[in-house]
Amino acid sequence: MNSESDVVMASSLETLMEEVRAIIDNQLPCTLSKVQGTQKFLEIKSRSEGASPNGSIHWVLRAQIGSIEKISSLFREIQSPSSMDALALARYLFENLVWLRLFLVDHSWGLFFYGQFLKNQRDDVSGLIEKLTAEAEMFEKFDKEDSKIIDDILKKSGDSEEFSEAKISGISIEIRSRKEELDRRARRTFALGAAAATFNGYGYQAHLLRTKNLPMLQQNLDLVEGHIDAFKNELKNEDLAKKYLGRWNWRGEADRVNMADQYDFLYRLTSRLLHATPMSIITEKQLLENEFILLMEYVVVSLQDVVTAISEFEFPGKISAVCINTD
Repeated sequence: MNSESDVVMASSLETLMEEVRAIIDNQLPCTLSKVQGTQKFLEIKSRSEGASPNGSIHWVLRAQIGSIEKISSLFREIQSPSSMDALALARYLFENLVWLRLFLVDHSWGLFFYGQFLKNQRDDVSGLIEKLTAEAEMFEKFDKEDSKIIDDILKKSGDSEEFSEAKISGISIEIRSRKEELDRRARRTFALGAAAATFNGYGYQAHLLRTKNLPMLQQNLDLVEGHIDAFKNELKNEDLAKKYLGRWNWRGEADRVNMADQYDFLYRLTSRLLHATPMSIITEKQLLENEFILLMEYVVVSLQDVVTAISEFEFPGKISAVCINTD
């Protein structure tokens, strides 16, 4: 039988999840339609006036739309949250809310958002290029080892022109064993192309990386760098460019919008549950009952705060409009 505290917790959790579903199903779609309507009007106005399509307000609206869509998707995928689910949802809402409240301080934070978006793209593509370059070098090394396996085994078996059936079988087994060992080593490198390399061959996989994947990624990186150069030119301010494309500090920006206490609360739980500290390894792997309910309370309140922050965003010349999706 369930204990009385289990029943109370289940009841509290279901009540909180009902609040979550009400916000997701009723408030977010309406808020999304309003933001999309405002964005469409701003795009038309900017084109007619020949204004930059990358203005700060444009990126604030893009961020708001992306926030609503991502949050809606996350909550629909999680019907009965675990401790880890609750922590992940809370952290995502917290970080989203930091951005949304910064936009309320000044819409120029939209340019900071765009700068960080470009920086994230550049970092991701650059990191992938570095990884695939290292993989190509590794596969070329493995290809040389692979090509030597048969020669090494035959040399070790002697120079006799005739081999017994048993010896041939033994050679085949050793060749297969050496190749399987090479495949296991490749797997333990956690290479993106390791599985394909064991099928295609290491040399051919390296060839594909160097002639197809890496050139395509370099084109993507060049495109991102072009957007970054254009962004810098539009800013016409080297210090601002360094700031917008620089390092992001969650606690510092959270403190700017009076959310430092929330940062400390959430990251303390994150460290306890997700990091392999001696305490987390030995002690309880789940949130305590009161912590779990408290975290879900935070989720509900933060969800409502997201709607509020988006609804309260104002800018000169803002027109209230609604975008109706007819699909």
